[in-house]
Amino acid sequence: AEAFRKCLNDVLVNQGPVLLNYGYVRGYEPLRQTLRESLAAKGIDTSRDELLIVNGFRQGLDLVLQVLCSPGDTVACELPTYNGALGAFIARGLQIAGVPMDGEGVEPRALEDVLARRSPKLLYLVPTYQNPTGCSMSLARRQQVLALARKYGVPVLEDGFSEELRYVGEAYPPLKAMDTAGIVIYVGSFSKILFPGLRVGWVLAPEKIAYYLYHAKYNADIHTNVLSQAALWAFCEQGHMERHLRYARRTYGQRMRALEA
Repeated sequence: AEAFRKCLNDVLVNQGPVLLNYGYVRGYEPLRQTLRESLAAKGIDTSRDELLIVNGFRQGLDLVLQVLCSPGDTVACELPTYNGALGAFIARGLQIAGVPMDGEGVEPRALEDVLARRSPKLLYLVPTYQNPTGCSMSLARRQQVLALARKYGVPVLEDGFSEELRYVGEAYPPLKAMDTAGIVIYVGSFSKILFPGLRVGWVLAPEKIAYYLYHAKYNADIHTNVLSQAALWAFCEQGHMERHLRYARRTYGQRMRALEA
């Protein structure tokens, strides 16, 4: 918190009049650039997509639902899944088709059955450290899931909510990094890895979808808090984020080993 306070002071001193005025719907450009670099480190080609800064993951999810779905449409998701996503689906009057999971993620046969019979408008997945099971989808299963989504023409909303907190095991690429058909919308936030009170998240979406997301975002609240975005950018640029993540991984690793013991 003290490091963030200093970053907040720095950006206020240097950019105060700009940061306290209206911002851009797409977000604070230096933070967008930092995010692009972070996503590129995960193997994602950000040049093919548009990046939008939003008020946490939940707003990103809701904007995608607003753009792609209408009341009565079906959304497919893992069974079980994140209760916050279920609440968003229900609030928009959507039907929910749960797909059973095994140790590698959603079961391919069950997923194809849902895609063929229910014709969902969207497939919502948490492939890495799935909420609430903690399961990570295997590399082979990720390829199968993407192939099925392409076959049935269903866009995938990938929730990348805590990938940076890995402290044991193999890291798999996000679905977005494996997406050659432009069907994956990648949504994430800083809530689980840093400060949930900031409410800063992002959506990386194909250009044709992003056009509508921008308009939906503008109509909702014009832009995300610019001062928070700028302070967060400074926090990352000054190395505080990486130091915090190293500390978090070490601490959570110790807690996991204590629990196992």
